[in-house]
Amino acid sequence: MRISITSASLQPFSVEQWGMHQQQIVRTKRKRAVTIHVADSQGNRLTGASVLVQQISKDFPLGSAIANTILGNSVYQVFAADCMCIFLLFLYKGEFAHWDVNNEMLHFNFYEQRLGPNASLDFFNTAQLADPLATLFMNEFNVIETCEDIFSSVDSYVSRLKDLKAGGALLEGIGLEGHFSKPNIPLMRATLDKLATLGLPIWFTEVDINNHYDQQAQALYLDEVLREAFSHPSVNGIMLWTALHRNGCYQMCLTDWNLQNLPAGDAVDKLLSEWETKQVGGMTDEHGSFSFAGFLGEYSVHVTYGNRSTEATLSLPQGDETRHLNVQV
Repeated sequence: MRISITSASLQPFSVEQWGMHQQQIVRTKRKRAVTIHVADSQGNRLTGASVLVQQISKDFPLGSAIANTILGNSVYQVFAADCMCIFLLFLYKGEFAHWDVNNEMLHFNFYEQRLGPNASLDFFNTAQLADPLATLFMNEFNVIETCEDIFSSVDSYVSRLKDLKAGGALLEGIGLEGHFSKPNIPLMRATLDKLATLGLPIWFTEVDINNHYDQQAQALYLDEVLREAFSHPSVNGIMLWTALHRNGCYQMCLTDWNLQNLPAGDAVDKLLSEWETKQVGGMTDEHGSFSFAGFLGEYSVHVTYGNRSTEATLSLPQGDETRHLNVQV
């Protein structure tokens, strides 16, 4: 099938307009409306009940890689030797949520050169059989960071993912490393939109900013990258490549050796605070209801009416409809 474009247009956006669009996506995809209904044991709606809601966990994972200094630990060395004797997938069956089955396949074909053209496909099939509960990923660099790498364009990534699926691989996730210089945010958006057409969850797996920028610039660019990633509905999590070890960090540290925040650490803490529901509370209305909008995750709910009180938990998954919780006091 050939598609010809007969007309095209470009729409300029200001930085402010782009940020407003990000916030709109966050409000509609990362948050959800909640209404808590309070009643007595006879089912009578209670007006003026006190409701206190606290978020206790977040639905969106944002974390960091750990240092490799544990490799010098003698206990770990014994453990690692044992791992070599037992196939890793069986040893950790059910323990890991995600497996990066064959890393950076667009840039390197080490196994295909030695084991044949179907090596990666065989790896995926073996991993699926060994640990059927794990989500199997392909992971790659320079897909989201730049358009100058001829080996890892978004089109080549989509093609490789489709080839694996056509070959029978149960490929369930897309990994984007995210080793950025100065980020190109419109390129990020376009790349994410195209990858999202595959209907697979997307994770940023190794996010950092090149250290040829000073710490303030790193923090600024990191903020831009994290905001764009968080505001795309197909992105399910972010891992930072900021492990602090004996030789420092790969490109960017969040803290100094005394675990005091550097500018990048301040940027992450600011976003973590921004992307959580603060403690909210109030009184039920004439219908016995109290409403709020919260970030996806788990909540504790404390309700008091007169000399009676009760506690409940609320799970807030993604959804377009208002989440309702009935509480009896």
